[in-house]
Amino acid sequence: MYEIGSKVVYPIHGVGHIQNIEEKDILGKKRKYYVMELYQNNMKVMIPIDMTTKVGLRDIVGDLEIDDAFIILRSKANDLEDDWKIRYSTNQDKLKSGSFSELAIVVRNLFMRNQIKELSNSEKRLFENALKLLITEISYARNLQKVEVEHMITETLEKGLVVNNMLGKEGIEVKSAAI
Repeated sequence: MYEIGSKVVYPIHGVGHIQNIEEKDILGKKRKYYVMELYQNNMKVMIPIDMTTKVGLRDIVGDLEIDDAFIILRSKANDLEDDWKIRYSTNQDKLKSGSFSELAIVVRNLFMRNQIKELSNSEKRLFENALKLLITEISYARNLQKVEVEHMITETLEKGLVVNNMLGKEGIEVKSAAI
């Protein structure tokens, strides 16, 4: 159980903190809820305490998970499905899982895929959202500015692309680092 003030991550929505714990009677059923304020947009959400595991509410990652994410960002993308609809659905499922490493995989794979062929508009939005989630969580976990974290992630992705090309693992011709 989280306490008031705990920093947590709500999958797809991002990082925030538990602002309050309230008991509400909704449709004749009393339940306790976490009132969470999301940092990204100052939105407040209510999450039933008994549903936190099911919705994937979790603590902010630590240094080890962040280090692992940077290893993922540098590594070869191995899941570059050709059909964008399948790719989109797979990546959505990874984001919904709430797993920090899956979030890093989505960012890496969409970045790498964009180097092969331009992403669809839906995938561009998915990439931008996943990147924001990754930046925000690392920023709060390591107490760094978001701009600094974004630079670190972009640099890591670009280095991974170059190294994988030099090793002949991807055969991707670098066209642009920006999406």
